[in-house]
Amino acid sequence: MTTTMLRGETRAASTDLLRDVLHTTLDRVAGEDPDTYDSRTADGQELLSLAALARRTARALGADAGTTVTSGPGIVVVREFAAAVRLLDQAA
Repeated sequence: MTTTMLRGETRAASTDLLRDVLHTTLDRVAGEDPDTYDSRTADGQELLSLAALARRTARALGADAGTTVTSGPGIVVVREFAAAVRLLDQAA
């Protein structure tokens, strides 16, 4: 037996999985001290990487992804991440 999945279905499923991970991370980050996520820390770099992934995915879905923040104090990193998640939500 062969199962065929159309490419559009795969993209939608992948985007939904990514959005779940991003929202779970956003919930975790919201309750912590933003200084923990300074771009010079491993956690800050991880958050910026996830934000960049969200923006790239939104761009692939046809949205204007804007500019990716690559460094900054913790509050800037957290705001960048939240903005990228919101952008992807709007694009999906």
